[in-house]
Amino acid sequence: MTTILRQIDGYEAARLNRSYYTSDINSADLHFFTYAMYNGYQAAVAKYLYHYIENFKKNEKQISILELGAHGVYFEEGVYREFWMLDMLKNANLRGRVEYRIVDISQKSIELAEKTYESASQRYFVTKFFVNDVIQEELPPNNDIIIMNELLDDLTHKVIVRTENGELQEAVFDLECIGNKTWLSQNGFKRIEGIPEKDLLRIGEGLGKGEAITYSAEINPLFDNIARNLKQNGLVFVHDYFVKSASRANGLKRPYGSITCDKKEPIEGKVQITSDVNFGEVVYAMEEHGFELIMAIPTEDFIYNTQQAYRPNAEGSTSRYLNIAGIKRT
Repeated sequence: MTTILRQIDGYEAARLNRSYYTSDINSADLHFFTYAMYNGYQAAVAKYLYHYIENFKKNEKQISILELGAHGVYFEEGVYREFWMLDMLKNANLRGRVEYRIVDISQKSIELAEKTYESASQRYFVTKFFVNDVIQEELPPNNDIIIMNELLDDLTHKVIVRTENGELQEAVFDLECIGNKTWLSQNGFKRIEGIPEKDLLRIGEGLGKGEAITYSAEINPLFDNIARNLKQNGLVFVHDYFVKSASRANGLKRPYGSITCDKKEPIEGKVQITSDVNFGEVVYAMEEHGFELIMAIPTEDFIYNTQQAYRPNAEGSTSRYLNIAGIKRT
C-alpha cells in the first residue's frame, strides 16, 4: 500500500531537514550514514590536510580548522588519530598546533558532542563548539581550513526542469511511504520563485526539454560567509553528492529516515530530503568569492589514491560523490 505523506518542493524539503537535524532527540537515533563516519575517509582527509598545513601553513603557530554541520565529533576523532600517526612517523607535533571548531545548527547535537569530548579529550584536538545556522549567522572568524561533509545537500535546493513547452519550472514531488520505506516521485510543476534572473538564465542554458538540474540560492551567501571568515590562502574542503550536467528530475532528491506508513504519525524530525548539489553552481560561487579550485575528484579515488588527490580529474566522472577543494587567493 502506498501512502502519500506530503507534497515536496525545495522549501518544504529544507524545512523538513531543519526539523530533522534540530529535533530534540538523541543524535544516535537519527538515521544517516556519511563518508565522514568512515575511517578510510577520515584518514584520507587527514593526510590531505596534514600535507596542506605542512606546505602552506608551516610557519603559523596555531591552525584553526572549522567543520560546518559536524553533528558530532566522530569525524574529528578520525582526523586526530591520523594526525597522531603522521606526527609519530615524522617526529613532529603538528596536531598540537591545531584548534578544531565544531559547528552545527542543533543545540542538542552540540551538547552531546561536548559531553563526548569532555569524557575523552585526549582523543581530540583542542576543540571549541558553536551552534550556528551557517547561512544567516556569521561564522567563527580567522579560520585556516573550513570543512563541509555532506552539508550542501541539506540546503534549500529547487529542481529546475525545462518542460515540454520549453518553459523553466520547479519540479514538485510526492513524498510516498511504501511499507516502511519513503520515496520521492516527481508529480507536477510550480512557478519558479526566489531565483535571480541572471542565475535562472545561467542554470537554464543547455537544459533540453524534460531535463533538470538543481539550484540553491543559499550556496552563494554560504561561500560569502566562508570567504569572510577564512584567512588568505585558507583552504575550503567540500564533500557531497553532486550533479554535473542535465539529468532527470526523479533521482535528484531522495528521502532518508525511518517512519511507519500512518498519515497520523508526524514526519517532522524523522525524515530528511537530500539533494544532488549543482557542481557548476558551487564552482561559480567559489570563483565569485576569490577561491582557486585546486581539486575536484570522485570520493572513491580520493580515499584510495590520496597521493594523487591534488590533480583535478572529475571531468567525465559519473560518480555523485565528489571531493572539492579551493584555496582563497583574494
